[in-house]
Amino acid sequence: MTTKDSKSKKPFSTTNADGSITVHLKEILTLGDETLGELTLAKPKAKHLKGVNISNMRADELIQLASKLSAHPPAMIGELGMQDFVFVSGVIGDFLGGGGEDGKTL
Repeated sequence: MTTKDSKSKKPFSTTNADGSITVHLKEILTLGDETLGELTLAKPKAKHLKGVNISNMRADELIQLASKLSAHPPAMIGELGMQDFVFVSGVIGDFLGGGGEDGKTL
């Protein structure tokens, strides 16, 4: 695995027409034959949350969920730089929202 700084100083995202979000990574990853400079996360459905404690997600659960939403293997997601991983985790948190209509957190 190798990393290379991309042109951007910080990761950033764009929202796509289908509701997915593309994260443009700070560090370009290469794992085997695959190179990753951006990560598109599908809008999650309930099935993506199987086995995930959304009220207190751990890093391994975030890696698994990001893997499911991006169709990249967990090994690739696990190699994200810390700044990119935190940004991707924030995008996932935004997808999940702050809670229900009653204002309570999930």
